[in-house]
Amino acid sequence: MEPAVVSFSLMLSRVAVIVGLVPFLCGSQVPRWLRLGMAVALTTAWYPPPVNEAACQLCQRASENAWLWALLVGREVLIGLGLALALRLVLAPARIAGEFLAQEMLMSFAASTAPGSETPSTLLGQFLELTGVVLFFGLDGHHILLAVMHAAWVNWPVAAWNIWPATDWLTGMHLVMHSGVRLALPVVACLFLLGLALALWARAAPSLNLFSLGFVVRVLSGLVAVYVFAPVLLAGLLQVLQQMSFWLGHYGR
Repeated sequence: MEPAVVSFSLMLSRVAVIVGLVPFLCGSQVPRWLRLGMAVALTTAWYPPPVNEAACQLCQRASENAWLWALLVGREVLIGLGLALALRLVLAPARIAGEFLAQEMLMSFAASTAPGSETPSTLLGQFLELTGVVLFFGLDGHHILLAVMHAAWVNWPVAAWNIWPATDWLTGMHLVMHSGVRLALPVVACLFLLGLALALWARAAPSLNLFSLGFVVRVLSGLVAVYVFAPVLLAGLLQVLQQMSFWLGHYGR
């Protein structure tokens, strides 16, 4: 192979993994040809990549050695996996909050397939995740996504030997879990008080069948609480997306 073909194939390997795993492009509802075309278009937009003399020599050697080329492709796939995981963490707090609320509202029995992934998800989790996607694009999050991918070509250029980004993953995971629970906290507090009231009612009137009645009351009260606290949820989700975008902007730096 020619060195130019080697360089393009290495870039395509990284971009294809990112495009195939980001939350709003990895679902089964997105055609494969569209994801492939987007990967090729992004690769073409960034070609040629910023490389030094050592990287050029390594591409020249990889064009003559298939094993070295395969090793470099594996490196690009690992970097793409790291970037895709960081991008998926941006919308994870909304998903966590929705699943937590659905479990407290006893709606987790009606789990279905989420539109953005192949894993089972509740309707409330899907709603908050899709709301997060809309707010993410409304905040020009796609510009941050492209900026992070562009910075990756500078921090981890093609045909180099550094593999994993030096990123504070612990801070990112803590931010995801803390933000998801904080989003669901107002509605969960209301459901907790409702649970105490139902428990006292069952204690005062043991003859009443509160199992079936409590199920309906808990679901309806949870939906009313979500409606009442909708402005708080949207404001909190907006703040969470800004914090996660800020963490994503410093990815690997």
